[in-house]
Amino acid sequence: MVVEGVGAVIEYLEQLVAERRWAEAVKLGEQLLNDSGNSPEATLRIQSALVIAKGMMRDYPGSLFLGEAAVSLAQRLGDWDKFGEICLNVGATSWHMGELGKSEHFLLQFVAHQPMIANHSRWEAAIWYNLGKVYTSRGEGEQAARAFDRAVSEAVRHGDLRYAHGVRQALIEAFLKIGDLRRVPRLLAQSGAYLRSNPEAESARTSRLFFLRLRVEYCLSTGRLQRALAVSLRGLAESEGEHRHLHDFHMLLARGFYKMGSCAEALGHCLSARACAVACNRHDLESMAMDCAFEILRLHPETAQAVERLFQLEPT
Repeated sequence: MVVEGVGAVIEYLEQLVAERRWAEAVKLGEQLLNDSGNSPEATLRIQSALVIAKGMMRDYPGSLFLGEAAVSLAQRLGDWDKFGEICLNVGATSWHMGELGKSEHFLLQFVAHQPMIANHSRWEAAIWYNLGKVYTSRGEGEQAARAFDRAVSEAVRHGDLRYAHGVRQALIEAFLKIGDLRRVPRLLAQSGAYLRSNPEAESARTSRLFFLRLRVEYCLSTGRLQRALAVSLRGLAESEGEHRHLHDFHMLLARGFYKMGSCAEALGHCLSARACAVACNRHDLESMAMDCAFEILRLHPETAQAVERLFQLEPT
């Protein structure tokens, strides 16, 4: 595509970002930044586009470096819409880097300046969702639940039902972690209704498997063990060929059988989970499965004869 003039080139850069052509956007944006003749307003637009593109390419340090500069520039220019947008993106990037304090700071900067951000409603659900992720990472379950709850409300208020569904699942998970089960049945019903109404939605299969995991977690939390096993087995069948998801459902089955006192079955599912983790090269998940298996063996040595299967199981 042939473009003329700096303004037109920046528009093309923004178009590349909108079309998710990240590598092309980074290449063009970096070329534009080297032009010392850019106005501050042009520089801000270039930086803003690069923050998104670099973040989507997982160049988190590069995205954060440009983002912090862009936030300061937007504040100096009084461009509060750009300020809000960049605070959101820098907050998300900081979370990916594990810099939770910095992530919270930038997200709360959006909240503090909200009255000056004319287009604030466009980003509010995402702001509160990302704050929920920060609090979850810190183990602050109640704050996470409040943030996710606010994010769901904002998404529903603005008619973004797909985003509301995703955040609703995060909210269910937060409630389960803190043991607040009062709203979980209604939230699960809403989540299930959305999935039934949108079977062809992007990432629908992954979302459904996560939904099944949440249902199992709720059943385990409320002592409905037979139901937990039934839903886990359904999840196992629907995860065929995807070892990451198979691992999760084997671990849930292990928990269910262990709660029922069926230690040998629980051990078997731990070992199957380990095999799935090995198949997808996830050493963290392998360690989780092994820890569970050895804890069962420690507490119930009568199941020791099953340990010979430890390095023989194939992923299922």
